[in-house]
Amino acid sequence: MMKHSLSIWGLFFIGCSQTPQIHGQETTETPAKEATRVADDSSVAAAQPKAPEPKAEKCNKDLEYWTQCDEGRWLSNTLIDSINRLCFTSPELKKITEHEGRRWQQTLYSDVDPVSEWDYERCHIAGQCPEKMTNSRPPDMVPQEPVSGVTPAGANAYCRGLGQRLPTASEWAHLGGCGDNKANRILRCIDDMSPGNSSQGLQKRTYARRFADAVRTTYLSKVKAGRAQKRSDLCKRACRKDVSWLACDPHFADHYGHPPKKAATGFDVGETYKGNEQVEALLRGYAEAFPKITHLKAIGQSNQGRAIWALRISRQANTDASQPAVLLNAAHHGDELLSIEYAIDAIQFILSERERPQVRRWLDRLDIWVIPLVNPDGNHHTLFRSCKNNIGRKNGRDVNGDGRFVSGEGVDLNRNYPFKWGFLGEVGSKSDWRHHHYRGENPASEPETKALVKLAETYRFSTAFSWHTNGKLILSPYTIRKVKNTKPDLAWTAAEKLQSAMTQTKSLRFRVQKDMYPVDGVDQDWHFNRHGTLAYIIEGTHHNPQRLRTRKVSIETSRPLLSALLDYTLDAPQVSGRVIDAQNRPLQAVVMVEDVRVFEKEAWMSRQTDGRFDRFVPAAGTFRVRVSKPGFVTRTVEMTAGAQPVDVRLDSQAPDSSP
Repeated sequence: MMKHSLSIWGLFFIGCSQTPQIHGQETTETPAKEATRVADDSSVAAAQPKAPEPKAEKCNKDLEYWTQCDEGRWLSNTLIDSINRLCFTSPELKKITEHEGRRWQQTLYSDVDPVSEWDYERCHIAGQCPEKMTNSRPPDMVPQEPVSGVTPAGANAYCRGLGQRLPTASEWAHLGGCGDNKANRILRCIDDMSPGNSSQGLQKRTYARRFADAVRTTYLSKVKAGRAQKRSDLCKRACRKDVSWLACDPHFADHYGHPPKKAATGFDVGETYKGNEQVEALLRGYAEAFPKITHLKAIGQSNQGRAIWALRISRQANTDASQPAVLLNAAHHGDELLSIEYAIDAIQFILSERERPQVRRWLDRLDIWVIPLVNPDGNHHTLFRSCKNNIGRKNGRDVNGDGRFVSGEGVDLNRNYPFKWGFLGEVGSKSDWRHHHYRGENPASEPETKALVKLAETYRFSTAFSWHTNGKLILSPYTIRKVKNTKPDLAWTAAEKLQSAMTQTKSLRFRVQKDMYPVDGVDQDWHFNRHGTLAYIIEGTHHNPQRLRTRKVSIETSRPLLSALLDYTLDAPQVSGRVIDAQNRPLQAVVMVEDVRVFEKEAWMSRQTDGRFDRFVPAAGTFRVRVSKPGFVTRTVEMTAGAQPVDVRLDSQAPDSSP
């Protein structure tokens, strides 16, 4: 544990010069004895050479830090007089570090993140690393956690295969690690940089490419090579068996492990389907390329620890300005790979066409949130474990709690939302965890569902798309049977407007429907019931086609829907405003249009952050709006559709003076 840390700037101000740097860490420290393996207890316990008095008068001798390891062979607390040693001039430091055979290194580079279970698994499948210890934990549920159970030979093989080496014992302490890379130790690899070279821009090295090549080669050896190369729908056949998408899709195999390729506008996104790693890399690329109109945010984590990423797009992306919010999400079902492409295309289209007047209006007046991959665990299972029908549909929940994730486990996230969860019994969803429509143990039991619910509770989206595959359908809330829609049915009216904006080519024509089959606990119905969001499930034209041309046509067919939704959010008849108290502070209050009758206990509220509300109405005209909140006097105000947002002030109720 470090009692104190000292930044490079701090060292500069106390007169230290030319100190070695360990990049990726907060502290700056001297290098240690070079070795290709970690030293044992005797080397750790060896006495440090006595340092001469520092020349810098301002060096604070009282600033020391401890390195403490509670596990493994390294059990002692070693006091390192780091500040004194860092205050020496370069020649003096070189003399000290050469004592006992130590070699001076001007720069030491370490990856910021340790080697994960997924990193090591790829190395093993690529044939570069031996298996972990037999009693080590399975990696299924902790793929992002630091790898455990690695043998010394495995640790050395991993680093050597990447052109790196293991840290020595002292370097290990400086990097925040413990022990000697045996069981339950954190594995990290380091680079020795030549003096004067910078570690800036170095990417963490992985076995992604060798892993992809190994999987693809093994698969091709089991099928007839000619058919594997010619059949454009090979995965359609292969996924009937226990084969991963990586194995059967040459486009994905060729692109996996490569960084996003920049294009004239944005990135080249049409050459392959995408997993969590590619989605994150793309979103980071967009955020870096368009910092003034985008903001990248991890809104939560999956069951297995993968981040759920959202890209916020708006002129106010880096603030919480009061604008109507729009939600665009995809891949509640992780095996619906094409749905991710619809969401990525939405980002690419908005950012690449940002100077078009129509798009500029969206950026100026809307707060757009895009979540391309709601279910990263199911997606990972499809791409790298098995694309067999429905296996990757559910999330990564270890239902039986044995620490492993096997086919059949998981929860259908789009049966897990808290509105009418399990309402239709075994008809709309299932209580048997082995079924692909398993609803979970409780409403909103899953971390992925909770992440989406939390985001919606904050921003109270006006409109939303949830992309799925396939059916060429616009599913309008309420989709749950025996649930009564509003009167007039605002959601259905809007859906028909969206449908009219699409191509009328018979083979690609979309229809507006209530449902495809009986369902309950779905996201769009929760959004509509909870916040009045005009939320739609968009069932695309195909399910994971391998032909690039087919994918392109499907995406282009869906694109007018996006434009229609964003235009409708701004142009449809609606009343807008803010609810505030007597001190002009925003209030979260129920805001309902009296001319719109509701039947399912709807109580649509203004946003807590800014008091904003946007309510769609049947047509142009004036409407009575009722605003209420416990502890305040209820108000009914007349508002005109399409007018500028107005402030509705609620006064506190007078104390009850009755005896």
